[in-house]
Amino acid sequence: MRLALEQDDRITSSIPAVRRDRLSSLSRKHVEPRQKFLCDLLAISYERRHPHRSEPRADSFSREFLLKGLRVSARRNVTATYLRDLYSFEEQNRGYNREAGLTKAYRLRDSVRAVLDEVYSSPDPLPIEGESVPSALENGFPAAVARDGLFVPAHVPIAESDLREAEDRIRGWMEPDNHEGLLDPHRTGELTLRDALQVIRACRMWHRSFGGFPNLYRLQSHGRLGPRGGTVHLITIPRTIRHLIPHRSGLEDFDLVSCHWSILQSLARAAGLETPWVDAYLRHKEEWHRFWAEGTALYPGDLKAITSSWLTGGVLSASPRVSGTRTVGRWVMEFLQKDHRSQSLYQETRETLSQVIPQVMQSIREGSHTVAVNAVGQALVIDGASQGRLYSHALTGFEQFAIRACCRRVRDPQAVVYDGFIAPPQEVGPLEESIREESSGHLGFTLDLRIKRKSFSSPIVDRWACDLDFEPDYLAELMAA
Repeated sequence: MRLALEQDDRITSSIPAVRRDRLSSLSRKHVEPRQKFLCDLLAISYERRHPHRSEPRADSFSREFLLKGLRVSARRNVTATYLRDLYSFEEQNRGYNREAGLTKAYRLRDSVRAVLDEVYSSPDPLPIEGESVPSALENGFPAAVARDGLFVPAHVPIAESDLREAEDRIRGWMEPDNHEGLLDPHRTGELTLRDALQVIRACRMWHRSFGGFPNLYRLQSHGRLGPRGGTVHLITIPRTIRHLIPHRSGLEDFDLVSCHWSILQSLARAAGLETPWVDAYLRHKEEWHRFWAEGTALYPGDLKAITSSWLTGGVLSASPRVSGTRTVGRWVMEFLQKDHRSQSLYQETRETLSQVIPQVMQSIREGSHTVAVNAVGQALVIDGASQGRLYSHALTGFEQFAIRACCRRVRDPQAVVYDGFIAPPQEVGPLEESIREESSGHLGFTLDLRIKRKSFSSPIVDRWACDLDFEPDYLAELMAA
């Protein structure tokens, strides 16, 4: 069940556009659910849960989401009537890009943002609506995972003083006359500093109201553990903030290194396939990304997203119909097409996936459908499913198998964040061995994955800088081979 802060009264008392008399003047039907939806929408915007991909200060709401929430007909363009006093946006048939998969950009009006600033900055906790709030001693994992003996506390051990210190640090990064600088200038789509303050305020209010920092999970369709309900969560907040707030916790961040690429490498070895380009990419990933960054003027994080898409059916093409082209531009994809590293890695990845995934996915018949079951027992109906979706389902299953193997062995796990987890300092060797042992015993082959650890007390690097002038010897050796 969804949890939410019960803040409607504070919002409706200060924002005329969401008062019942105003909504009744527009239509006497569905006044109460429309008011509730608009208050929830404002909370989503303030907590930056649906950021727009190309407009850092804006939110992204699909047309279908708004029509359903406002309970209005698609034949009548009335959504603008309810939203224009709350958001600025382009009205009528403008402001979206269907080819790029972009919705209109909705920006909170300053007067509305000021009200929400007051609501979230209040020292008084808000009631929690929905299910009962669990104590810190309860399990944050869903029942299906908890049954396997896995546990994380329902509250992450983060003090409100840690949140306050993180807020002060973000304020220190602001220039006196500019609050619109990016939280991390070297990451595309990053929040502005002003938005980061909103996220911290939301975290503080949730901390006060929930009795701690929420740490509740739900099981997603492919087996990954995602955030549950409408709470703030370590998974959903920006990475920079995620590393700021546990600064004094004594905890460390553990990650599976190049997780899906390493899984592909393990699958290939189990099948007796050679993957020289995948092997080279894993050994020299940072150097390859820096080389591509120099040639494309993109940041390495953006290039990581492109190469990762090849593991789930993404295409190395400059066609405007390809999502990668719509995201980074045609000339970037043309550069990668011409580079022998990216071209060879892409081709080898496609060929390897097509050979190993059908061998490791168990297919069974359920009624009139054929389903594929991944390593954590999650089923995907494959009748008509794309290859990319099948690859993603398989790789994510192995990822979560490894994470659960670690959680069974790790001392005092505190949280799971995608292909990583948070725990007190400890050696990674026994955790890597647990993945190898459990995969050999349960899957019939060895997942050989590496784990890196980083203390949350480590300084956060403000600038990305590196020397891009290189041509390593290993590349010449690989091409000769």
